[in-house]
Amino acid sequence: ANSAFAQQLGHQARRVPNMTLRVLESGTSKKAPSLLPIYRLVGTKPIVILYWKPKDQKSETEIRALQALQGLPAYKGKVHFLTAVKAAKPAEEKAAIARARELKVPFRVVLDKNQIAPYIEAFWQFPRYGLIDKKGMVRVWHCASLGETVGPGFTFMSALKLAIAGKPV
Repeated sequence: ANSAFAQQLGHQARRVPNMTLRVLESGTSKKAPSLLPIYRLVGTKPIVILYWKPKDQKSETEIRALQALQGLPAYKGKVHFLTAVKAAKPAEEKAAIARARELKVPFRVVLDKNQIAPYIEAFWQFPRYGLIDKKGMVRVWHCASLGETVGPGFTFMSALKLAIAGKPV
């Protein structure tokens, strides 16, 4: 993939590029999508992003898992929870917004205009999680579930707990 974001992803931590995302505030919002500069999120809290595919059973199961996690006291208000969905074409955007609203996705929904999607589609299946620390460094990428092992004795969730505590991931 040739996108700015995809070039930043890899096994080593890399800084998230300064970019503006097109977002639907949530699946319960009736407002039109708006623009959100990523720098407004970086530096405040860790960011968990779930890249999902509409009408994909595994993706929609992970949306529910992320929703449950967001409501737990250990995470509530301590993490920016985002989802992202491919929306490179007007028809894809319309379908993504409709599905997010059907599911009542409680998070911001990034409408990806090929910033991330080509990278994921080329190498992995959906869904995929990523973790960006408070400093804007991509720490974990391409996990299929919250409980996935990302290293010996190390899971996505243990990485998230370290990031929330401000410790190195």
